[in-house]
Amino acid sequence: RTSAAPCHDAAGVMQMAPANQPRFDHDPVTRAPLGLLIEGAATNLLLHSQDFPQTSWVKSNVGVVGGQAAPDGSATAAKVTPDTASSLHRISQGWTPTAGQKYTQSVWLKSAGVRWVCVNMDANAGARLTVDLQTGAFVTGGAAPENASVVAYPNGWYRVAVTGTGTGATGNDTWFQANTAMTVADTVFAGN
Repeated sequence: RTSAAPCHDAAGVMQMAPANQPRFDHDPVTRAPLGLLIEGAATNLLLHSQDFPQTSWVKSNVGVVGGQAAPDGSATAAKVTPDTASSLHRISQGWTPTAGQKYTQSVWLKSAGVRWVCVNMDANAGARLTVDLQTGAFVTGGAAPENASVVAYPNGWYRVAVTGTGTGATGNDTWFQANTAMTVADTVFAGN
């Protein structure tokens, strides 16, 4: 690795291991040692993927405030709050998948007044997952979502991931949307 990467220490706290250093991981809940963490190569296709206040993220009927406490204790999380419009409430960013290529989308989520969040790769990759941020339960939908997972972490955080296969069509958006129920369908509501 040429950059820092996360792992969990013996106390279950997420830490950032320096570039080109081994990561010895622990289960964040049980704190059991998991050994050397080895992951395959991956490329992040989204701009400013850890910085939702950036203009590369389209804000639709939400307020976004950066500088919030993240799972690793740094001030790199963002609070996304639905506004009062009777509409969809989401942040999104466009990208173009390659036909037949598998893509995994993941995000760290914590409830700050929103109970259900839909994680979506839009119609082209088609995979959706909605998570209940009070229980960690989730449902999937869309075009053949694969490897969907929700992992609980300390302090109410969840690591949410879903994989889908690209079609090569343009106009694909990754989005994270507040929902009013445990459904992968779009839900229109008036925020607070």
